[in-house]
Amino acid sequence: MGLRDDGLRDPLGSRRPSSCSRRFPWVTGRSWRPVAVPLVIAHGGHLAYGVPLGLLVADAERTAHQLREVSPHTTAYVVLALVVALVLWQRPFATPTSVRAGEQVAPGLSAIVLDGRFAPQWLRVTPGGCVSLRNDDTVPYTLSGTGAAAALRLEPDRTTQVCFDRPGVLRVRTSDVPYTGGFVIVDRAEG
Repeated sequence: MGLRDDGLRDPLGSRRPSSCSRRFPWVTGRSWRPVAVPLVIAHGGHLAYGVPLGLLVADAERTAHQLREVSPHTTAYVVLALVVALVLWQRPFATPTSVRAGEQVAPGLSAIVLDGRFAPQWLRVTPGGCVSLRNDDTVPYTLSGTGAAAALRLEPDRTTQVCFDRPGVLRVRTSDVPYTGGFVIVDRAEG
């Protein structure tokens, strides 16, 4: 008999994942991993809007009648309030300060590296074009995915030029941590 990942005896002595664990990543072998909190948060978050919305649409005629009692334009006011709330929350017409700072690093295309991420995250250059990257973090980074033969190093508080020759979309990483680095689009049509 072998030991399972959770330390219990496996009567079959199998170390292979069960078919259930291949379909559901929160299941190991024949037991549930302690992922109750993330599952409750993920599924419970839907209750915040799902239950009230479900109660409203369960009897649509009654809901429409109640809304007309408040005002003949209640639905329009609610939609307008939601649009205003989304615009204030997402600020689609404002440029974040980190992006503005990244655009001012050097003449031409430039970005800063904060917490391992490019700001702005997407850069577009022509083939043979270069990007200036300034590392505002306290740790050095080695860039991967640039298409260069040798790995480029970003030292703290220094600006480095990175050039791109081949057209395409490149995922330039500063480390193996997810969401680090940024994207460079090398586009012939940009010139």
